[in-house]
Amino acid sequence: MYIAILACLFAAVEAESPTVEDILGAWEQGCDSLRSYDVYLAAKNTTLLGPRSKGWKPLDKPLVVEGVSREIFSEGKRRVEPGVTGPKQGSGVVLIWDGETAKSYAPQAKRLMLESELVVIAPNGPPQLDYESLRRRATGTLDRIKIMRERPGTKLERQEGTHFVLSTPPTSEPFDFSPYGIRVWLDASRNFMPTRIQHLLEESGEEVVATEWENTLAEVGPNVWAVASSLVSGYAPVKSEKANPLKTFTTEVSVNMAISKFNPAISDSVFTIDIPIGTMVSDSITGKRYVFGKANDPAAHLSELVLKGKAAVEQLKSAGASASQGQRSIRPSRGMTVLIANGVTLALLVTVYMYRRLSAKKSGDVTQGDRDR
Repeated sequence: MYIAILACLFAAVEAESPTVEDILGAWEQGCDSLRSYDVYLAAKNTTLLGPRSKGWKPLDKPLVVEGVSREIFSEGKRRVEPGVTGPKQGSGVVLIWDGETAKSYAPQAKRLMLESELVVIAPNGPPQLDYESLRRRATGTLDRIKIMRERPGTKLERQEGTHFVLSTPPTSEPFDFSPYGIRVWLDASRNFMPTRIQHLLEESGEEVVATEWENTLAEVGPNVWAVASSLVSGYAPVKSEKANPLKTFTTEVSVNMAISKFNPAISDSVFTIDIPIGTMVSDSITGKRYVFGKANDPAAHLSELVLKGKAAVEQLKSAGASASQGQRSIRPSRGMTVLIANGVTLALLVTVYMYRRLSAKKSGDVTQGDRDR
């Protein structure tokens, strides 16, 4: 399959330049050839300059931070375990992306955070360990291929040997990953995997590089290529007096190829979390905080259900009043009104019954019928 794609692309180059979609599709297939992985990463981050607020001045002594991580991927799902160096080591924090929700779980603290997106790195700052950022993802869940497909300014800049250079410029339009642009070097001799990636910004009308990845690839299966190491560099979004831009940080990322696995069979249970009762949950998607397991206690939500029932009744009354005044609102049918009212009543009755039963059990006044249920 790969040889056929490569032959077609080079034939297209001789006759007519391949389209952006041709190359993006080849990049996507190259990524998809690595269907799953279980990798162990190490990184050494060196901060060279102070913050923008202090004029990007060089630090008297560069700040060096090192870290390790285990990262598991299969069918778009991800598990990140910061601080883990080997298969039998546990992690203080676990990050999960199940395809819909990002979960950050600290088992010792019994805390769980729910987010709509998995954010493992910052696009313009020293990155945390994130293997997907080395090959496809702009952030934890934002896909560079999807971003470049959706933007009308994406183009094939040039061909450098076996590399195709694609780019999409920085933008102020409301696209994913705005205001950043992307430039990528895809190696056709290595299944179109990226050997170089840049995130771009516009500064004073000029395009500048914000972050750059320089990848070393290794063949981990028949025509399956994976990133074995990467040098990540961050730059100040300003034009320096010298030819070279101001480098703010570097991160040297390496993969422990001896114990990492590529295209292994991975159980779906790896991407689930067994949450113990009593865990504090912060759900940024719904804006709620609660203790896991409390929702199973009918007495805990009695007052809440009563208030919801009253609110539903008031809404029905308001809807009827609005309709009678000739306003353009949807008036519920009689059947719908009965259904809603009966639903509220049933919920309240069941809750009150359960609450009384629970109270009776606590006081020791439990009937044999209750015991049998």
